[in-house]
Amino acid sequence: MVMKLRGLRWGLILVMVILVLGMACSRGYGRLFNISGGDGVEGGEGPYDVLPAWSPDGSRIAFISIVMDTSIHIGSPYVSRIYVMDADGRNRFQVAGDGATGVSWSLSGDELVFSTDQGGIGVMGLEGKNVRWVIPNQPGVLGAALFRPSYSPDGTKIVFMKFVQFEDLDNPGSTMGYFQVVVVGVDGTDVTRLSGDRVEDMKPTWSPDGTKIAFTSYRGGYWGIYVMDADGNNVVRLMGDGGAESYPVWSPDGRRIAFTFTDDQGVSTEIYVMNSDGSDVVRLTNNSIEERSLSWSPDGTKLAVSGRDLSGDRLDSSGDDSIYLLNMV
Repeated sequence: MVMKLRGLRWGLILVMVILVLGMACSRGYGRLFNISGGDGVEGGEGPYDVLPAWSPDGSRIAFISIVMDTSIHIGSPYVSRIYVMDADGRNRFQVAGDGATGVSWSLSGDELVFSTDQGGIGVMGLEGKNVRWVIPNQPGVLGAALFRPSYSPDGTKIVFMKFVQFEDLDNPGSTMGYFQVVVVGVDGTDVTRLSGDRVEDMKPTWSPDGTKIAFTSYRGGYWGIYVMDADGNNVVRLMGDGGAESYPVWSPDGRRIAFTFTDDQGVSTEIYVMNSDGSDVVRLTNNSIEERSLSWSPDGTKLAVSGRDLSGDRLDSSGDDSIYLLNMV
């Protein structure tokens, strides 16, 4: 009788495990779904679709597509352009032309803020017209490019990345460049560098309440995830003890931060999530895709991910970056 009860108990446990695993598989947790190119999905104009950004209502995704322009005969034939598509990857259309280095949405969702390889930050409608320059382009200025602009949650500021030159302390008379986190008022005034001197700070992202900025930084010999106050004070390291953590993004409720982690050998890149204080780190993916930039959907149910499939049959045939979706519930 005891043996029968034990057998029944373990049978019930096994059924429960199977049900839980089945539920996880059915909701697609941990699996990336390609929505922008390859695998017969509509679009795929690539070859590189990167830097996805959800619209405030969750219905669309803006991104940068780096494409080959066969009309260019001098220099690189690749140009970067701004596209928008529905959240399922359909109805993809080009918004703006060459030279884009980052894009995100206005709070109202009817405009896009973008950066350029000529050092400009602009705002435009979804048809690509009526551009207002927050920071005008600087044609011909070496190293002027700005990157990854995004509005503060109250709509008064824009954070972005800038390449800043500092004197090389080991070689007087020469300089060294570092990526730095910078904010500017939406009217183009009050340009403020938040990063300290001679530190590499990249990929800034606002907390939902606008009080903090998460970013990637190279300090202590590792790329790690850091958080600072919106004015640049109180820098705190959340992750950064080995390998390389990057591309932080806040959950809509501000309680969690998703990010990518590349192992010490640079072989595997996966997506992780942690509490906003750096605790309870959980791995979300285990696949052949090299994940890059992340964007959390406004309803908290999905991550938009740009990444490159490095599985054997695709590495030699395409290796293109695409936009994927990862279920978070």
